[in-house]
Amino acid sequence: MKYTGAMLGQKKNVPTLDEFLSKRDYVGAISLLDFNRNSGKGGDDTDMWLGYAAFHASDHKRALLEFEALTQLKKVPKDAWINLAW
Repeated sequence: MKYTGAMLGQKKNVPTLDEFLSKRDYVGAISLLDFNRNSGKGGDDTDMWLGYAAFHASDHKRALLEFEALTQLKKVPKDAWINLAW
């Protein structure tokens, strides 16, 4: 039996958000952003990127929900209303 890198305990490199977006892998970007948000690693712009990726993955309902949630914040990101109008 041949052992692969994962079997030997070597870490797999997880692509970054920029790599997912440059490949137009919006579902992968959503997965990464969801993981980061749910694990507490998400930044201030995580929700904005989730809306962007959802829109480009043709999940318009989710994009709408993400952008609407941003408009309910005390400090609304300046592009939230523009993105909601898409």
